[in-house]
Amino acid sequence: MPRYSRRSLLALGGMATAAVVFPVRDDPPAPDLASSLPPLRDRWREVTAGAGVTEAATAVARHLGTMAPARTSLWPTCRSPP
Repeated sequence: MPRYSRRSLLALGGMATAAVVFPVRDDPPAPDLASSLPPLRDRWREVTAGAGVTEAATAVARHLGTMAPARTSLWPTCRSPP
């Protein structure tokens, strides 16, 4: 009978324990990104731009229509972005 070292027995026991604790799945479930991305996007917007961005965005959208170049503008031939 071959004599096994303690190191090899510990490694074999560790692999057996890992196989029991973390079984291999044939097809892992696909993440549901459609429901998880909007809250994450809102949180990152709040973290990076600060709270109240949506209120500022609605104010910008409200005043965007009034931003049209006139004859007395600095660059009257350049269009403002829509």
